[in-house]
Amino acid sequence: MYELVVMPLTEFWDLGAEDPQELQEALEALQGALSEQVGSPVKWSEQGTQETYESDTLDPFCVHALRALAAWVDVHGDLQGFELGETPWEHDVFGALDEEEGSKKFPQLVHSDADVAVFAPVDLPGVYFMGPEDEDEADEEEEEMEELAVGSVTRLGAELDALNEHLKLQGDIDELPDDVVFDSDEDPLAAPKYAWAVLRAAVKRASAQKLPLILYFDASMYSDDDEPHEHEE
Repeated sequence: MYELVVMPLTEFWDLGAEDPQELQEALEALQGALSEQVGSPVKWSEQGTQETYESDTLDPFCVHALRALAAWVDVHGDLQGFELGETPWEHDVFGALDEEEGSKKFPQLVHSDADVAVFAPVDLPGVYFMGPEDEDEADEEEEEMEELAVGSVTRLGAELDALNEHLKLQGDIDELPDDVVFDSDEDPLAAPKYAWAVLRAAVKRASAQKLPLILYFDASMYSDDDEPHEHEE
């Protein structure tokens, strides 16, 4: 499953045994690497306001369904002809986007497919993948490191709002009436709509708290026989 949480990145990294100074240095190193890629200073402060942070869970099917839908709108301009299919992470539309050198309208949504996606409280034009610079170091740490993508929570919110011009939801998951049901049997777009509603609410919290929104894949929630992308009704 995917977990969404709004919290300082340093606290997300902290497993209870890390030196706070080392965590801060790791954050500054990440921000420095981002600054080099972007070509201008990238920096945000992290002031935790809670001992525990509210989290949400999303089925991988829903997350990938939302990405496929965003990619379709990017390529075609509307939802006419869009069919989700049983494996949205393999949707043909992603190939069409590759031919156009990636998503122009929804890069935060489409290109943040990683083990850990951090949407920082800064303005970043795209999504940036972080990893060790040295190939030997990468080989040594391959089993320990998780793929990290860094984007912008501000731009993610703008992309979600633009996408809602096509989904036409009346609010995020915190704003919708309790009796609203996302049922794939009644609405073929129920999965991406649910992901949109949950993600938009998380963006709202992150923007209010000026903290990163972290979307990460929690493999511990699956047994060895489970399919990570299988949609659970």
